[in-house]
Amino acid sequence: MADVKIDTDALGSAIAKGISEAKPKNRYKTIGEYARDEAKGRKKLTRPVFQNGMPITERVLTNTEIDLANRVKHSGRYIDRRVEAVVMANQVGEVEGIDFRYSNRTPDQRSENKNYWRNFEDMLQQIVTAQEAEAAKEQARQSA
Repeated sequence: MADVKIDTDALGSAIAKGISEAKPKNRYKTIGEYARDEAKGRKKLTRPVFQNGMPITERVLTNTEIDLANRVKHSGRYIDRRVEAVVMANQVGEVEGIDFRYSNRTPDQRSENKNYWRNFEDMLQQIVTAQEAEAAKEQARQSA
């Protein structure tokens, strides 16, 4: 029989290469990695936002909703007086938050609301549009 010579260094590196390639490429993220990736590219609220007295965190809002909520400037009633935007300020006049209040306690109220807005983003868009129209009217009145 012939003597077989084995290159142990080449064999070892081939085995190591095979093991490293066999590891799953899509591993599960840790909660810290998930939170860090979720926060990338996220916009920030300029003030706390409430919906019927309950705080809304940035995590549940889309970037578009955050932009719209930041553009609401003053209190008022909107969407056929169904939604009340209340800008809350402290005694010094610093804005502490904004609360969007509307009736949604019963299924009938929620069903009626869907005739006026599809979701929170649509409601905010209607409020911002109305406020911008008010500002344009006021500016036209002052310049005339």
